[in-house]
Amino acid sequence: MKEKGFGLLELMVVVGIIAILGGIALPQYNKYVTRARVTEALHAGQVYARKVESEAAGGGGAGTKPSLEHADINKSGSGADTRIVITLSGDIESEVLIAQDDDSKSANGKVMELEPTGTSSAIRWACKSNLPDTTRPKVCDYSTDVGGPTAWVAGTTDKDACWDGTYGDSGGWVEGKNKAAPELQDEVRNLADTASGCVVLGCGVAGGVWCQSDPTP
Repeated sequence: MKEKGFGLLELMVVVGIIAILGGIALPQYNKYVTRARVTEALHAGQVYARKVESEAAGGGGAGTKPSLEHADINKSGSGADTRIVITLSGDIESEVLIAQDDDSKSANGKVMELEPTGTSSAIRWACKSNLPDTTRPKVCDYSTDVGGPTAWVAGTTDKDACWDGTYGDSGGWVEGKNKAAPELQDEVRNLADTASGCVVLGCGVAGGVWCQSDPTP
């Protein structure tokens, strides 16, 4: 008895069905993985916020900021103006076979910001974020007014650098207007490129490297 195999038409139908299912499943999988990474970053930020809160209350140090693969977490400000800023990196977006083609729904470069609210005895860290609905955690309210200073990237020549005394754990170089004269901007950028600390006023530029908005003298 002669056995009958699959015909070309039948194989094409099967391949078509697989393609349709893949087109539906892969975007959902990408969204799931991205949301999981966002949630992980938020949890790490919340844990760090509690450590910062404990440090402010004299209950020990906050320690070093968390190091994450898909996000950068920094502290800015002090006291009631303290903020924990979680900036999501470019690779937080899951792109298994299918890349994100809608920038308005992308998590790349978006920010979650934690702000202390309530009383000193019952602090709650409220979250606001400019993430789209598809990836924003339910505990975060939507807001475009998020994010602190942007860290300085060595080799940048089209922006000004300044030293922000409230950035990170002990101050840091960020993008922003400084107090130096225009002819000293190249010197300030060179200082920022070397990531030198700025515990001495001016770092050799006569008091010019502090950010204009920084109250530190």
